[in-house]
Amino acid sequence: MYNTYTEDNLRYSQNAPLDMYKEVNTGTNLPAQIDLYSVDGEEYKFLCMAKGGGSANKTYLYQETKALITPAKLKNYLVEKMRTLGTAACPPYHIAFVIGGTSAEATLKTVKLASTRYYDGLPTEGNEHGQAFRDVQLEQELLQEAQNLGLGAQFGGKYFAHDIRVIRLPRHGASCPIGMGVSCSADRNIKAKINRDGIWIEKLESNPGKYIPEHLRQAGEGEVVSINLNQPMSEILAQLSAHPVSTRLSLNGTIIVARDIAHAKLKELIDNGEALPQYVKDHPIYYAGPAKRQPVTLPAPRPNHCRPHGLLR
Repeated sequence: MYNTYTEDNLRYSQNAPLDMYKEVNTGTNLPAQIDLYSVDGEEYKFLCMAKGGGSANKTYLYQETKALITPAKLKNYLVEKMRTLGTAACPPYHIAFVIGGTSAEATLKTVKLASTRYYDGLPTEGNEHGQAFRDVQLEQELLQEAQNLGLGAQFGGKYFAHDIRVIRLPRHGASCPIGMGVSCSADRNIKAKINRDGIWIEKLESNPGKYIPEHLRQAGEGEVVSINLNQPMSEILAQLSAHPVSTRLSLNGTIIVARDIAHAKLKELIDNGEALPQYVKDHPIYYAGPAKRQPVTLPAPRPNHCRPHGLLR
């Protein structure tokens, strides 16, 4: 991880506390969460997850009772919890529900792994020994309910979830934990293993665009209004005000990229009665995660990847 994040153009996201209130970026994207388990066999098996904060923030634990676990109550309960996810973590989601668990920690660990489809091979029924299982019927019913929510991928529609996993676990008689979590649309997981025959890495689809239906490849959403951002802010605002909400825009020009830490520093200036930097007033602020600048080469490299986040800031 150290080599990857220091040698390639990837964002540093990890912050180290110097005391309770002051933090610094580690500059390496370390420390990482690394969980180790001892298993039978002569292989090392890996599940690597490049997990974003937005989807990880949408992990929930609910302490309920056995009274909830009835056909008349459970499904409606899960639908309402699913609705609370909103569109703040970049849908369409891979949603995972876990009902039961020998502890709160076990429930949430299962939620995270289920959101990667790691437990897709579980049986579909339980037994008297506490066997974990998937409820595939409830998964399909909840997926239909997700389409009916009308939230969609941030702007309405039915594509709120790619898929849903529901896993049932054994539980202590005095507890009934229920967990919910998601993997966002930037679903970055890969399996690998090392054995006596070599190092093996899961082969992923290199051209996912081929799955886009042909009718969605055609232009058909109307004209695009072009707005030059390299002009006084008053003129930009006047142009924006001339168009109704839902107008398709093409924005070209200078923008400021800022995430949480930058916003906190700007607020600190305001709270202290100090002036904001002029560039903040002159240009739009784009809530996004910047990566490191690529070195200039000939021919010019492709722009750094910089996508908007679904977070509700």
